Amino acid sequence: MSEEYRFTSAAAALETFRRGARNARWHAAAEYLMRNASNDTQMLLDYAIERTRGEQAPPPKRMRGPRRAWLVAAVIGGAALVIAFLWLAAILLSELKCA
Repeated sequence: MSEEYRFTSAAAALETFRRGARNARWHAAAEYLMRNASNDTQMLLDYAIERTRGEQAPPPKRMRGPRRAWLVAAVIGGAALVIAFLWLAAILLSELKCA
């Protein structure tokens, strides 16, 4: 059934797919969208298929790099502010002692 109709665009396939499984071309639309999905979408589809089959698939890895980078930047920025305030305080105290 899915070999009978060929979609030429993702928009046409999505329109057919959104009409629901009662549409005769629904399976063809689903196959077209799965074949032309991006790598991230394909990975999510594979994970969902494995999960519905009852297989124990590992959860997708969480990205922690950007959070750590933000935390490191905040710590370095805070340390720089503390050093700047201590330097200003030292200059002000030395000026007060001289006066």
